[in-house]
Amino acid sequence: MNKKNMKGKQAREINRHLAAVWTNRGINLDSMDRHEEAIVCYDEALRLDPRLAPAWKSKGYSLNCLGRLNDAIDCCNNALELDPHDADTWFNKGNCLNSLDRYEEAIGCYDKALRLSPCDADFWCNKGSCLNRWGRNKEALCCYDKALEFAPRDADVWNNKGNSFDDLGRYEEALSCFDKASELDPNNADSWFNKGNSLRNLGRYEEALCCYDKALALDCRHSSAWTNKGITLDYLGRHEGAIVCYDKALELAPRDADVWNNKGRSLNSLGRYEDAICCCDRAIELDPCHFNAWYNRTIAEDNLSHVEGSEPLRKSAGAVVSRIGNALD
Repeated sequence: MNKKNMKGKQAREINRHLAAVWTNRGINLDSMDRHEEAIVCYDEALRLDPRLAPAWKSKGYSLNCLGRLNDAIDCCNNALELDPHDADTWFNKGNCLNSLDRYEEAIGCYDKALRLSPCDADFWCNKGSCLNRWGRNKEALCCYDKALEFAPRDADVWNNKGNSFDDLGRYEEALSCFDKASELDPNNADSWFNKGNSLRNLGRYEEALCCYDKALALDCRHSSAWTNKGITLDYLGRHEGAIVCYDKALELAPRDADVWNNKGRSLNSLGRYEDAICCCDRAIELDPCHFNAWYNRTIAEDNLSHVEGSEPLRKSAGAVVSRIGNALD
């Protein structure tokens, strides 16, 4: 080998070494949730060695964490061109596609990851989550069972399995899963929230309220827990307390049309019809096709008309649909 070629080879080896250093630095930053800074490191690594598959894979992970899903998929594709046998890259690509609601493509990626690493509980769990989002709940349960073979003490898998049972209307089985999840990780607010939902579906409202309170004690910014606590209080006829919960939820998620509608329904139950109409109007502003908001607005208008002695409105579903259509014209 002549001197010039030797120097070129040495330069490439130095670049590969430096690229690996930059990649490892990026991975460390990712572990601290400093994803923007991590991407800078991966870009430097790829400048030095454009064929470094781990840098492409890790950059894809960072972009996924930042919600830049299409860019993340492009990075995964680049990594897979260089190393098609990396199970983690297939898994990351599947996660991005799942977040984009491209379920069939995501399942294909999870299956490729599982062919390469069939004992990975996370792979089975995320495939199950994708199937559950796709509405294929029974298949999702099979995936969660596989995940639990390899990670029987993973509270997240028990939570996800419970959600699938819940979606199937099998509330007692769902409750058993959430009990297991909260036993394994008693500081997980979602476990208590999910348990509350199952208890509410079973009509065990006071127990459900206790679970929502535990969830909120762990995470006071859990808007869904505030919302579902409000719904449960409404079921119990405790409308003033429900409104307090909806107000808390709206502080956290002011553009949630369902919560505005729920608050309107509670106000209507308390005879505060004008306030109820205002809340329903806000829900309709956010979601012009929100049938329940239109329906509850019609109910509130009807109740107000009785108070004022004017002609009541028709409350049939057909009349509500007609009002939605007129509003959208």
